[in-house]
Amino acid sequence: MKSKNLFLFFAVAIIISLSSCGGKMSTFAYNERIVAMHNTASDFLNSRMEVIYAHEISKEEASKIVDSMKMKYDKYLNELTTMQIPDKAEGLNNSCIQLFTYVRDSVIPLYSETLNFAPESEGWYKVWNEIDKRLNNEGCRASQLEDKMIREQEEFAAATGNKLNR
Repeated sequence: MKSKNLFLFFAVAIIISLSSCGGKMSTFAYNERIVAMHNTASDFLNSRMEVIYAHEISKEEASKIVDSMKMKYDKYLNELTTMQIPDKAEGLNNSCIQLFTYVRDSVIPLYSETLNFAPESEGWYKVWNEIDKRLNNEGCRASQLEDKMIREQEEFAAATGNKLNR
């Protein structure tokens, strides 16, 4: 009898906790997912960029790598737009979507463009310089979007009574 009452107690507690958050992610789980997503996406992009830049693979293999980059960013964007985000996370989620969309739409196509030129030709370097300009220059759009994402993350943490570990 005691075990039956204990089971009912836990069942009610689980139902109450699930209904109180409406199926939304916890603030901690959401923040952890966003951080992991950003880190994984950056590492993925950088490692693939290095392979393409080294131009030690065929044009077809490089094209497949670019396609995998597009698919990875599409996957992340799909996840960001469909996940049940916690309350007060709209700004952070929107800033993540903006950053991932920018990289997918404004940077990844340039990797494909590098394949139109002979390695180390003037046109090839011009495209690589543009990639660098869009991703790494101080004040570039990617940096602005990343800074915005950090500000939104800080605001989200403050609004939910959490602190960010730095």
